[in-house]
Amino acid sequence: TFERMQSNEMLKVALVAILVVAFAAPGQGQGSDKELGAGGIWAKVIGQSGKIDLAPSPDVSGHADRMRIEIDSLRELDSSGEEVGKGGQEKHTFNSFATQDFTFGDLEDTVYEGYNGTKLDVVMVPFSTTLDAGSKIEIQIFIFKENGNISIGDDVFEVTNGTFKFNVLMYDWVWCGDADASCNQGGVGEMLELDISVVSKDAATKRQDRDDMYEMGGGATMHISDKIMVDGGDWELMPGGAPAMSLQGKKATWTIKFPKFVNSTMYDPTVVYASDETDTTDNTDNTDNTDNTDNT
Repeated sequence: TFERMQSNEMLKVALVAILVVAFAAPGQGQGSDKELGAGGIWAKVIGQSGKIDLAPSPDVSGHADRMRIEIDSLRELDSSGEEVGKGGQEKHTFNSFATQDFTFGDLEDTVYEGYNGTKLDVVMVPFSTTLDAGSKIEIQIFIFKENGNISIGDDVFEVTNGTFKFNVLMYDWVWCGDADASCNQGGVGEMLELDISVVSKDAATKRQDRDDMYEMGGGATMHISDKIMVDGGDWELMPGGAPAMSLQGKKATWTIKFPKFVNSTMYDPTVVYASDETDTTDNTDNTDNTDNTDNT
């Protein structure tokens, strides 16, 4: 009968939907959370907003020495430094990423190319988001599993078992003024400003021996580089020199500047937690947690 045929078709559709969910690629969750750790340091990435909690304990969110790192805001600027793409259907300027969903890649054990071509063992996971206009931001986070040295241009610095670093990669950018761009009130994009904020146990304090290192409290030190990579070239000084920092209580915000690029641009800060003992245990935990209640 017609009713039976209709019922069978509905059942087929339901089965297809179940199979799609059941056989979805692992590690590609959107809006879920993910945890990883190595060397006595754990990180929890919140899938909605892309915030990163970091602590010397598997109880990341509840630890007294927790740091929270986030991409706070993004501005596309014209040649005179005025914001463009602030409104309309395809925004190019964002005051917050709180409601932005990030999609995770696979968590994996891999190697990081260190100073003079050395290979350092790390655990790594990427997560990314696509903005209104189709521009993409990917954040790659690494926790080192051994001691060594890495370099950014001519700057060489030490990493230890448990050092945390992350790369911010922006690519496939649609600039205001491009033929396929739809920017409210027009304008031509020539530069990006990205605000990276860190809430730490204590207010960030610049170290006396290095202008690019900050003590964050709880044994954590943060390296804020003044270099960026543009279109896969050599590391170069960012426009205007070192990132400007503003401080509001225990929240420090660094403004990273990027000139206009064709393919991609990248920035990579680093966090080191001091430890009395070297923990060589691999604490990798590939965990997806769909409870996003800790998203503030």
